[in-house]
Amino acid sequence: MTNTDAGYPERVSRSEEEEKLLKEIREEKERLWLEIQELRRQIIDVDNELAALDESNDEDMRAEKENQRVHRTGRNKFNDNPKEGIKFLQQQGKIGQSAEDVAKYLLKGEFLNKRAIGDYLGEGKEFNIDVLKKFIGLQDFTGKNIVGALRVFLASFHLPGEAQKIDRMMQFFANRYVECNPSGTLVNTDTCYILAYSTIMLNTSLHNPSVKDKLTIEKFISMNRGIDGGKDLPPDLLTDEELIGTIPLQLDLKVRPVEDPKAPPNCFEIYSETGVIKAWKKDSDKRAVPGNHDSYRLQAPSEDEQKEWILAINDAISTLNENDSVQQRKKRILSAVKGLDLPGME
Repeated sequence: MTNTDAGYPERVSRSEEEEKLLKEIREEKERLWLEIQELRRQIIDVDNELAALDESNDEDMRAEKENQRVHRTGRNKFNDNPKEGIKFLQQQGKIGQSAEDVAKYLLKGEFLNKRAIGDYLGEGKEFNIDVLKKFIGLQDFTGKNIVGALRVFLASFHLPGEAQKIDRMMQFFANRYVECNPSGTLVNTDTCYILAYSTIMLNTSLHNPSVKDKLTIEKFISMNRGIDGGKDLPPDLLTDEELIGTIPLQLDLKVRPVEDPKAPPNCFEIYSETGVIKAWKKDSDKRAVPGNHDSYRLQAPSEDEQKEWILAINDAISTLNENDSVQQRKKRILSAVKGLDLPGME
């Protein structure tokens, strides 16, 4: 009986070439199967790595959120009580223990109340005085006239009201100013100190509405006669002929580009929607007089500088609003609590 008769398929006869091709196909199939298994293993490894990365990112995100929370808490504490705020941030490891570490934090001043910074720097304790020295030492007044240097210095904090604190700050400012400008007009620290202090008096007189008898330029020059070792200072140093006025930033001020086609190029406007801006300018006789406008237009040298000015002014006003809103919320809460008839705690 043949295989065919028994119901089995007849064996196919293949040539040598066909057998060789069939073997190659089987080998290729096995190779592909092994590659597929390796790819599966690689996919599993990648999935595991991605899962671990996601978990790591989650941990980093949680850590960053916690870091932000601690900094925010520290800022709020500082704005309410500067000493406690610094102590908290040091305990949390966010500020170093040295006076320079604290000075750098205050100079950076992110969302810090400038009045609180001034209160901390004005304290008469040894560590606070060291912080004040470092704080001033971190600022560079090279090439600036004394008015420009004071403007930079006082932009970083709110000057305290106590004469003793102002005196100490002006002493350290004068030392730093002379150090930065050893070959300038003011090389005597005592002269620089007196001029800086009297400039503060002039500024207070011009901008404080409670001061009725405003200090004139003539009186300012007179009170500074003979302060440079018995000699008078150059008149242009006292009058600052290039300065035509100042516009102190306030909470109600806004800034925008000037769209008027008749205006000079690169103009921007500082304006108030609530009333007259508390500014001062020089009149035709070079005397300082209060301004009486609700807007002021200024021209930048270029379009890029116009944008930089607008951005910087908006940032400064936003910081003022941030600090003010925090203080206002605290006042409202305290006022509301005082108005409640709360039962006593046992």
